[in-house]
Amino acid sequence: MGSGWFSNEHQAPEQWGLYYIDGINYYPRFNRDISEKEAEKYLYGWIKRFIVINPYTRFKQVNDNNLVKSIVDYMERNPNEHDLKTILSGIISNNEPFVLNEILANALTQYSEVVQVSAVSKDNEVFHVDLINGYKEIIKNKYMTKKEYFDLFSDIQITNHEDEPRQQIYYGAPGTGKSYWIDQLTENDNVIRTTFHPDSDYSTFVGTYKPTMGKGKVYGAQGPLTEIINGDTVNIEEPKITYGFVMQAFLKAYLSAWKKMSIGGNRIEPQFLIIEEINRGNCAQIFGDLFQLLDRGSNNYSTYPIEADTDLQRAIAKAFKDNRLYKLVNDINVDGCVKGYNSNYGATLSKDIQEGRILLLPPNLYIWATMNTSDQSLFPIDSAFKRRWEWKYTPIAQGKDKHGNLMKWQIEGQGEDSWWTFIQGINEVIDVTTHSEDKKLGFFFCKDQDGVIKKETFVNKVVFYLWNDVFKVYGFKSEIFDKKGKDDKTEKITFKSFYKDDGSVNEETMSVFVKNVMAKAPKKNSNGDASNETEEISEESETEA
Repeated sequence: MGSGWFSNEHQAPEQWGLYYIDGINYYPRFNRDISEKEAEKYLYGWIKRFIVINPYTRFKQVNDNNLVKSIVDYMERNPNEHDLKTILSGIISNNEPFVLNEILANALTQYSEVVQVSAVSKDNEVFHVDLINGYKEIIKNKYMTKKEYFDLFSDIQITNHEDEPRQQIYYGAPGTGKSYWIDQLTENDNVIRTTFHPDSDYSTFVGTYKPTMGKGKVYGAQGPLTEIINGDTVNIEEPKITYGFVMQAFLKAYLSAWKKMSIGGNRIEPQFLIIEEINRGNCAQIFGDLFQLLDRGSNNYSTYPIEADTDLQRAIAKAFKDNRLYKLVNDINVDGCVKGYNSNYGATLSKDIQEGRILLLPPNLYIWATMNTSDQSLFPIDSAFKRRWEWKYTPIAQGKDKHGNLMKWQIEGQGEDSWWTFIQGINEVIDVTTHSEDKKLGFFFCKDQDGVIKKETFVNKVVFYLWNDVFKVYGFKSEIFDKKGKDDKTEKITFKSFYKDDGSVNEETMSVFVKNVMAKAPKKNSNGDASNETEEISEESETEA
């Protein structure tokens, strides 16, 4: 960047939110050494937010105030001036050029809390600026301190995976953000993802020989037939079915992890294998003898290596030698990681792994999975398989955006934050009806459109799920299914009553049902908090059915 960017050696790390000083004490971002990968992840997270008005934004002027304070002071001295370019020109010296565009205008509006900028003509860089009512109190009490700026970046994930489980299953009700959490934890890491389903088996998880179309020589009585092309003698070829080993998710992750191990260094790069919906497939059938590898020792290598079958052995050995993606950088050197290992081939453990004869999970291979507890027609997971995994429950909670603000999604036509109130209410009813967490709805059960759950989405997804997967089994006895009919008599809401004759949504029925459910939500106390505790999670988008 050059020395001209910073006035001293402290400015850059302060701007990056790596520490702040309150005049007496020094507060660092990290209290330990971090890896290059962790530093990269933090800076990726910081750079997404770096257009913020902060205490370190300085300009060459006598009073040396920050940008927003300077704009406020200028407008107080010149109350009739509202052109942002004129104002900035009066603040910033001629030898310090600036770029006025919509990004700066939006940043001032969003982060300053004291000025409102609107575009008059974006192309001509004409922006109108006003002071927000009560701006003096905001500047006095709320204007961003160095600590507040520092705290803006406190939630950036730079997870050190060394202390995390090598095998972990995130489980919970549909829509609770299981996949999202894994995405957040593995952001910028190498991830291979697969999804289990009832037809999944060992071959679709690991790999197998499959027929593929290729070309082969045409033979006659005397051998391969040839022809002359441009003076050269070439073999005559024809389309033929050939067989080759096709790798699937597990083998790709396995080879990739060992390649990273072969690179070596102080910190080995992790490789993730993510299995979505792990209980939708027959795990015993899918994992087969790989099940034994899931037992990890204190060094996070598999405790019990297994023999590879001939086809798999050849595929691994060939990939380690020739495959562009998986060719080893250096020979594998892990002798001693399995106590008392005795080769059946008169070789070392490292050589057996490299030749594909032995399968062994390295410590940088993480296998994480998601599981919906409410899914039906699933294969049971036996206790021996379960105990080889760590389990992490994902609770039902109101979503938060990337800035940490609560998502106040609404059901179309039902008012702000109606979605979360509905979720709380329907889960109260489901709890009383089923006495189980399995059928409850998570905040991200539905996908929003700019913070709105469209009425068609609500009926076709939420109501359909409730009718067919919850109350069809347990009955429709709750008051949420009551409505006033003719002569003020109470009658039950039916599924078909959510639709008009033309197939469009009956908004009247939908509104009655939503209000019935919202009335069941926990009441708020005098502080505005729900009487029962709820948790909060962060999520931009997650939809699980």
